[in-house]
Amino acid sequence: MKYLAPTILVIFIFTTAAIGVANPLPAVVPTETPETSNKDIPNQRNWTNIRVLHIGDSHLQNWGLKGTLRKKFQAAGATYNVVAWKGSSSRSWLRTGKLHRLLQQKSPDVVIVNLGTNVSRAKDPNDYAKFIKKMILKISPRECYWVAPPPLIEDNNGFYDMLISATSQCHLLDSRKIPFEVPHKKYFHLSKRQSVLWAEYIWEWMNETSDLPEHGDGV
Repeated sequence: MKYLAPTILVIFIFTTAAIGVANPLPAVVPTETPETSNKDIPNQRNWTNIRVLHIGDSHLQNWGLKGTLRKKFQAAGATYNVVAWKGSSSRSWLRTGKLHRLLQQKSPDVVIVNLGTNVSRAKDPNDYAKFIKKMILKISPRECYWVAPPPLIEDNNGFYDMLISATSQCHLLDSRKIPFEVPHKKYFHLSKRQSVLWAEYIWEWMNETSDLPEHGDGV
């Protein structure tokens, strides 16, 4: 076996070390994974000790929706309060003071709003834009997530366009993109199975959504 000259050997060792620094070997993945917190789980924020208030109309009375979300939030360490009010709208939540009282009583960090179906057939949906904006302002500076109603009623008067515009200061989930497979003009509510699907989409959306728009002062 021939030996390298000292100078060549030094160059060889230095070059090998430099390559090792530039291209480190991948870390060894342990065979046993230690328990992780919510913030360590991909696509899931840390919900520990977060107070969530979920309000809405009769859609929220379906256990498939509220029950599924309750299990997910509680398992993630959050406090989940849900208040469903049949036949309600942004106007009624404001004018009765019900939203204001709940914000005081529950002191939520995050507010989810499930509203819109009861005004989706209005001749002029723009009449409700001011109430939606006021509602979001009252929720501010808390995190705001607005869940648009499923496409159970044909949008003949521009309801969804109004809702998209009015909720610009709040995250909006456009539920028309969810494959509920429900024909128009036949059903006013989702089944339990469809509501579970809705809840799954809401959960995934809330964990992927970030960078809220800036809010004004809360009321």
